Amino acid sequence: QDVSGELHVNVDAVRMRQVLSNLLDNAVQHGSPGTEVSLTARGEESAIVVSVGNFGSLIPVDALRVIFDPLVQMPMTTSDPDRRRLTSLGLGLFIVREIVLGHEGTIEVQSSADTGTVFTIRLPRPKPGEDHCESAARP
Repeated sequence: QDVSGELHVNVDAVRMRQVLSNLLDNAVQHGSPGTEVSLTARGEESAIVVSVGNFGSLIPVDALRVIFDPLVQMPMTTSDPDRRRLTSLGLGLFIVREIVLGHEGTIEVQSSADTGTVFTIRLPRPKPGEDHCESAARP
């Protein structure tokens, strides 16, 4: 865990908890046994940047293009191939993306042998007079 800078930002707390929960669950589920999951949060002048990473099987380059689409499921790294089908509908990352976009943010994923797989969320700070939470909370 690595935290730095001012991290206060106006967001829908329940939805952001869901974003972090989904990303952390995925990191644990797809990480290699015995390796750590990383969580970093950095406050920048114009945004909050949160990253969740792990070391496990890399995400193939062609899958990086569709990983946030609904019903996309990555193969399990566990020896029990049926476990994935019982625990996932392939909606977690889609939901993450939609919540982040609803907060006018961005999400990216990188997967390499050097850095592992890292999901990075960037949530902009509202400009004076704006309120992201209001627009993000509306259906």
